[in-house]
Amino acid sequence: MTLSADSPDGAAIQRPEHVDAIFKVLSHRRRRTVLRCLDEDWRDVSELASRVATEEGTACGRSAPTASLLHVQTSLEHQHLPKLAHAGLVRWDRGEGRATLGPAAEELSPLLEFASRYETVRLGGGR
Repeated sequence: MTLSADSPDGAAIQRPEHVDAIFKVLSHRRRRTVLRCLDEDWRDVSELASRVATEEGTACGRSAPTASLLHVQTSLEHQHLPKLAHAGLVRWDRGEGRATLGPAAEELSPLLEFASRYETVRLGGGR
């Protein structure tokens, strides 16, 4: 799935359901956080869960207890990573328990930066 206006046939622009699908996937804050926590290197899902829990806790002014880490990891494996992988935003090796950014993630960088700035202001992290 691509959002590029440079596609040879312009299909991405002419098919608004692709844009709708991307916005639906990105509508959950935890999925946006996952994309900010990943890079081109493969990450172990337990390490990713720790990074996500830390970022979420920092945004709310608290640290994540161990029970919360298990909850975050479970939600990543059963809900968020499958949706992100289906959209092409992450590559997820369920068997190895590893994830990395997918081919479509780079195109969304400006949108994620905008969302991150807005969430920081909204959560009291700055103005």
